[in-house]
Amino acid sequence: MIEIRPAKVEDAHEIASVHVSVWREAYFGVMPQAYLESLTPDARAGAWAERLTDPEEPTRTLVADRGGQIVGFCTVGPPRLEAPEGFGELHTINILVTAQHQGLGRRMMAEAARTLRDLGFSALTLSVLRDSPAGRMFYESLGGTLSGRHMDSYDDFELPAVEYRWADLAALLA
Repeated sequence: MIEIRPAKVEDAHEIASVHVSVWREAYFGVMPQAYLESLTPDARAGAWAERLTDPEEPTRTLVADRGGQIVGFCTVGPPRLEAPEGFGELHTINILVTAQHQGLGRRMMAEAARTLRDLGFSALTLSVLRDSPAGRMFYESLGGTLSGRHMDSYDDFELPAVEYRWADLAALLA
């Protein structure tokens, strides 16, 4: 059984490991290989620990815990891109390949929507790389509406991204 729960600072290194593993798999051939190879859990763990302990941090991170092992996570909070009033953002969702295609993504999206609702938001927006067909298909299967395009900036490169929106969180809570 996989439990979805709020992340704790003790989860920081495992979150970073999932983050790096998923990005290396999902963005192979999309992002520069040198960039993907430069990502390490040790380098990311500090940023995650800081985010999870900062009392001023406006985002919330949830983890998918399978018997004490983190197999996925998502982060929600205020929108980083321009969005209408009431919209919160799914900043990230990452699930290990071994935990995919079992309904976990849908469960995490529902919990993300619940968390946004608890933070006072009524709708959801997100950004996904344009050349991420699996991600786009997943969001479309959940009823996301394509709502915009922009460029996502990384260390020394940019990639085209698209935005999806749900005008009512209830659509994800069903």
